[in-house]
Amino acid sequence: MSQVFKTYLTLFLIFLGVLVLIGIITADIDVSNARDYKNYVIDQMENSNLSESVIKACETNAKSYNYNLETKSIKDDIGKIIAVEVLLKYNYSIILIDVLREHELRGYAR
Repeated sequence: MSQVFKTYLTLFLIFLGVLVLIGIITADIDVSNARDYKNYVIDQMENSNLSESVIKACETNAKSYNYNLETKSIKDDIGKIIAVEVLLKYNYSIILIDVLREHELRGYAR
């Protein structure tokens, strides 16, 4: 009887460990997707020559991916945009161990 209990306890702990690892891997995939999206947004802004309409479209589009995109235009003396600071906020979560935090990625489009 003791052997049966030990076997089921071992299987339960292995199953629990697998679920936690799945959560960690999922969170890592979410981080990778957020980094890719930030790089995509910066590429779009740079390819459009820092167009205001593209910047606004990127901010609107980020909401559909559950990201919060904040931009800050950096202008020269005559008012021309020379760079854009991009701040992407996303949720980092591992559900099984109740981790939910907001992370930020920062970059610059020039």
